[in-house]
Amino acid sequence: RILDLIKTGLSTTDQIELTRLPDEDPQAHRLLAQSYDLFLKGDFKGALLLCEKIKKIDPENRNLYKRLGNVYDRLGDRDKALSAYFKYAELCKKSNDLRNLFNAYINIGGMIQMMGDEDLAYKYFQTALQGALVSGFSYETAKAYTLMGSWYVKKKDFVKAKELFFKSIEINKENLPDENHLYYLAANYNELGVTFENEQNYSEA
Repeated sequence: RILDLIKTGLSTTDQIELTRLPDEDPQAHRLLAQSYDLFLKGDFKGALLLCEKIKKIDPENRNLYKRLGNVYDRLGDRDKALSAYFKYAELCKKSNDLRNLFNAYINIGGMIQMMGDEDLAYKYFQTALQGALVSGFSYETAKAYTLMGSWYVKKKDFVKAKELFFKSIEINKENLPDENHLYYLAANYNELGVTFENEQNYSEA
C-alpha cells in the first residue's frame, strides 16, 4: 500500500524503476514490465519473446521464471510451465526470497494438480501455507487457503473446503483494498458458490 502511494504522480518509467529489486538488472526489469503488459493483453507469444531476451541479459532473474511459467501455462505447455516454476523456486531459495518462494510452491502445486497428481499438489499447497503463516505473508496465506479449499471440493469434502474458503475470506477482507486480496476475495465467493452447488444448496450458492 505504501509503495502504491509513493508511485502516485510518478511517470511510468519511474514507477517501474521503483519496483526493481536490488539485485535485478535494470534493463531486464524494464523488459519484464513490458512483458507483463503483453501478458495482460493476451499476447502470450509476444511476452515469451521478451522473456527470451531477458534470459540473455539476466538469466538468474527469479521474476523472469515466474513470468515464463505463467506464459507457458496460458500457451498450454504445462511441462515447460512446471519447469519454469521449479527454476523460480530454486532462485528464490538461493536469494532467500521467502515470499516468492511460497508463491512458487503455490504455482508448482497448481500446475501439478492440473497434470493429475492431486496428492503431490496438496503437499506443495500445504508447504506454502505453513511457510506463509509463519512468515506473516497475508496474500500467500489467503491464496494457499483458496487453492487447498478447491482441492477439498474435488475430494468432495465440502465441510473442510468451506472452512478454508472462510479463512481466506477473513484474511482478504482485512487487507482490502489491495487488488490481490480483492481478486482472491472474489475467487473465494465463487468457490463457495460451487461448493454449495455441489451440496445441492442452490439458494445459498
